[in-house]
Amino acid sequence: MAACPDVLVHCEHGRRCISRSDGRGGAVPIVTHYDSKRLNSPNDVTVAADGAIWFTDPTFGILMPNQGSIVEPDLDHRSVYGFDPATEDLRRMADFEQPNGLFFSPDGRTLYVSDTARSLGEIIGGHEKDTHEIIAFDVAEDGTLSNRRFFLRTDHGYPDGFAVDERGWVWSSSGDGIQIYAPDRTKLGFFPTPSTPANCCFGGKGKKRFFVAATDYLLAIDLE
Repeated sequence: MAACPDVLVHCEHGRRCISRSDGRGGAVPIVTHYDSKRLNSPNDVTVAADGAIWFTDPTFGILMPNQGSIVEPDLDHRSVYGFDPATEDLRRMADFEQPNGLFFSPDGRTLYVSDTARSLGEIIGGHEKDTHEIIAFDVAEDGTLSNRRFFLRTDHGYPDGFAVDERGWVWSSSGDGIQIYAPDRTKLGFFPTPSTPANCCFGGKGKKRFFVAATDYLLAIDLE
């Protein structure tokens, strides 16, 4: 889920869509198909500085019994998309094995995307790829991506959701907690969590509170 002015934007495994709500009513689907085919199972979403909605669309929600309904995908690719709410233009920006989390750098010039086919293999008993890494791209003014490159692998497990703070530090989930990296990939720190975290974000006054979510807990950590 991500916040836009006056609305919340959601990823839905069950309805296989991107939806939005104003916090007072039900979520209304705004992206359901690409090229006249149903999306796989949108997993994570973020909003760019220009208001475009970017999201990942892996097959976790239609292949993993604990995350959705088991069905055959309509699409033959797993991708990151950019959606312009004003024009309703949907662009396929890049393909992955299993795109998962995504976030922009503070200046909007770098996009980070985690690719975690390993997590699918652990659930369904194997996958032809073992990707478990975060990839970085340069972002042009029109949103076009270039200079695809490896950014990092976490020390334990795989990077699921993650967040980027105002300094450009990447706070990534991993198998045993949250790992923190500088833009040059230097590891800056780590703190353990009760069980494997799924996602994280900054919030509160001045974004000085860090939230960590898993299937069985929600943590709120004051950073000051």
